Amino acid sequence: MNLSFNVKEKERVASHHRALSLFHPLPFALTRVCMAQYENNFNTWAFNGGNSNGSSDYGIFQRNKWWCKDNRHSSENACNVMCNKFMNDDIDDDIHCAKTVVKDPNGMSAWVAWVHCKDLDLSKYLASCKLSDCL
Repeated sequence: MNLSFNVKEKERVASHHRALSLFHPLPFALTRVCMAQYENNFNTWAFNGGNSNGSSDYGIFQRNKWWCKDNRHSSENACNVMCNKFMNDDIDDDIHCAKTVVKDPNGMSAWVAWVHCKDLDLSKYLASCKLSDCL
């Protein structure tokens, strides 16, 4: 997969993580940037209704019924939010939910895309933006 993508999108995701950091801001921001790319190429309006278990995925981090309520399936709703709230350009609620996911015993492996990001040198995700704009 080509790791080049829209610098503005990369800066936006990283800067949101600076404001909403969890544990260590830089590693968390870089991980989220990588995850957002692999989940849906930074599409904040993304919807995937074709999961093998019948669930659907919503938003930039592709959260499903385990993390949000979708009114079609019973839901754990661990993030206490309606799934459609993840489908917009305001990613603050997506990031708050991502922080909940990371605290879960499954942690980062809750994302299918984690297999693509876990062993990468994530510094390449900030290589094309000014450090002050990204962090």
